[in-house]
Amino acid sequence: MKISSGVLFGLGLVLLWGCATNTGPAGARGRPNVILVLLDSLRPDKLGCYGFREETSPEIDELARNGVRFQSVLTQCSWTRPSVGSILTSRYPRTLGLYTKGDEILADRFETLAEVLRHKGYFTLGITANPNLNAAYNFHQGFDRYVDSDVVYEWMRPGAGQEKLSTTTRMKSAPEVFEIAAGVLERETRRPFFLFVHLNDTHVKQATEISPEFRFLFENHSREEERVYYRKIRQASSDLGRFVRELLARPGCENTLVVITADHGEGLFDHPLVPESSGHGYLLYESHLRVPLILHHPAGGLKPHVVSQEARLIDLAPTILDYVGIPRRPKDRVGTSLLALVRGTAEAVKLPEYEVAETRTGHWNRIAVYSRNWMYIENRDHYPTLKRFELQSRYRRQNGRFSDLIGARPEVAAPMKQFLARWEKKYPDGRVTRGKEKASRETLEQLKSLGYVK
Repeated sequence: MKISSGVLFGLGLVLLWGCATNTGPAGARGRPNVILVLLDSLRPDKLGCYGFREETSPEIDELARNGVRFQSVLTQCSWTRPSVGSILTSRYPRTLGLYTKGDEILADRFETLAEVLRHKGYFTLGITANPNLNAAYNFHQGFDRYVDSDVVYEWMRPGAGQEKLSTTTRMKSAPEVFEIAAGVLERETRRPFFLFVHLNDTHVKQATEISPEFRFLFENHSREEERVYYRKIRQASSDLGRFVRELLARPGCENTLVVITADHGEGLFDHPLVPESSGHGYLLYESHLRVPLILHHPAGGLKPHVVSQEARLIDLAPTILDYVGIPRRPKDRVGTSLLALVRGTAEAVKLPEYEVAETRTGHWNRIAVYSRNWMYIENRDHYPTLKRFELQSRYRRQNGRFSDLIGARPEVAAPMKQFLARWEKKYPDGRVTRGKEKASRETLEQLKSLGYVK
């Protein structure tokens, strides 16, 4: 499908209609709109608000400065599909049966954040620029409207109107995603909305169109890949900042909670002695798992502050539900509400002493236990350049066997290994549900009606 490109001209007028006074179901009245933005592969330590010295993210920095910023947040997997499945369900990826690339889908038996919000009166809209979250993998469940990526990876089967990624195709840009969102929200005036967008602009392999004003920035960095990554962040920050600024300026839209995070990180050049460590999905070092988390709500009375307690993305869904006043059912979710941290009424909430992340994709199979100071990793794929067991400090560069301390600090590794054994008994592998690539007729019709598909 071809989506007309364009900038956000007239966006404010369009969004005026989407932010009309809530007159829908009684249970939804007065609740804030929620926008959840995931920027693919975005590392927090490359943002100004997290201490990066380059001006990569002034718009995101401003939102953080006037909102709540979590200093340290870990995702539960280092690649997109399992990570986002975990975010939306507040469950560990293994219990969802999401492990590898291919036709594994998010099964209907798992309730998503969108399903809960829709049941409570929200209009739910999801748009993904990353094909790993297309409706073919059942990530559309719970959404009144869901817009797929119209470009799929080479190993995927294209649906109707979709093309495979090549040198002549590109995925939807952030302005295109926001333009579609504005067009859909124009028609919804009765209910508060939940907007979920997954932007692929900061993905290292994404062909991102950089504005002339940013195209030659960061020339002081010697590596081309590094320069390009920073330019992508700068472009995405600008696009996101414009969208949020236009939205919140409209009457009725002040009551909107904006949540900014990422699905995972990116290795970049932090692990020079570990093969294939520059990307993501294969390793479980901090560069791959640590993500930003920023909450901004002008009308919500949030006192700007920084949360120092380390949190997890698995905690995000219960936090959002708690924030908008929707009680969750604790029996079928793992995460903990962080509302007290968001509101600033507590400096800490009760979270597990250790946290677990894992990845299984291709021939890789790894699982890690994190504490405040350490990470214990089991490399179960027997990759030749890595030890079977690793203990890495979180205060120094993690560089495979060259920074491994398991022999020097067995008293640290032993309880983490014992915890992992108990954790795996508590959370055994879930049943895999497989799906087939489907033609997204509903998505095509929706876009045609809005004039975005020709």
